[in-house]
Amino acid sequence: MTRREIAVGRCRPGLAASVVALALVAVAGPTAMSSPAGAEPAAPESSAAPEAPALNEVDALAQARKLKMSVEVTALKAESARVLATPRGTLVLESYAEPQWTRGRGGGPWRKIDTRLERRADGSVAPVATLTDVTFTAGGSGPTIRLPLAEGQVSLSWPGNLPAPTIDGDTAVYESVLPEVDLRLRALRDGFTWALVVRSAQAAANPALDELRFALHTTGTLTKRSRSGGGFEVADRNGRSVLSAGGALMWDSAGVASAAQGAASRAANAFAVQGRREALRVVPDRARKAEIPTGVQGEDLVIRPDRALLRGKGTVYPVVIDP
Repeated sequence: MTRREIAVGRCRPGLAASVVALALVAVAGPTAMSSPAGAEPAAPESSAAPEAPALNEVDALAQARKLKMSVEVTALKAESARVLATPRGTLVLESYAEPQWTRGRGGGPWRKIDTRLERRADGSVAPVATLTDVTFTAGGSGPTIRLPLAEGQVSLSWPGNLPAPTIDGDTAVYESVLPEVDLRLRALRDGFTWALVVRSAQAAANPALDELRFALHTTGTLTKRSRSGGGFEVADRNGRSVLSAGGALMWDSAGVASAAQGAASRAANAFAVQGRREALRVVPDRARKAEIPTGVQGEDLVIRPDRALLRGKGTVYPVVIDP
């Protein structure tokens, strides 16, 4: 987080607005920095209650002096930044490298981004609050992932019936979609990711893993196409990309499994368990990995795993196929 204090004092409303707007452009960036010593305490996060009228700089400064605490200038809130008015008569800009808040596609009250999944009334699974309205299936047939966009909807479907998922934080786990192969769907701040986890050499021998096909469907004026470097993208009526996914990657669990086997104490074992869990999400340092070809063929997204890594003598399971 980048935090910068801007002296405003009793300036005119127009001047306050221009100073803060300039600061938002000047300090927002990809680098996170710690807050300076002596900075004003942050204002509390707004809840999901009905949204109050937005506070401008002048009103927020007046409230901050009256309450003797920082007050958020809600009129200036953005997905990756907010401005606080302090009792000293200054404005503090907090800028983040990643989005922190969302209003949803409906433009409702600001909510803190929360990628944890929850079950909806229709049985589907969705994150609490993210920048997209992605939903994951409750199981059975039909689209596995649905993502509404401005000009239509994008959906991906597994070729067969799915079991009801178990929820693991931000991830929906569909166990044994093939023998000893799990499908994991994960919500992100601005989208989603998915992966197949092949749990054993016996599972890896299944010829169904030689080529994987997900039905990729678009509605409205959206169209799908392959990317030159692998993966796919969805374009709007003007040909502008509104959704994209790069080439696929797969990796094994080399290093992770041996650490778990050597865990002696309870703390070491807990650390190893966490390591195995993270290895399903991020490539471990010592893992064998391979980039694998993907692309759109007709109505399908086609993925061809690397058979040498999938079934190699030195492969350590589980193997993760991340399209």
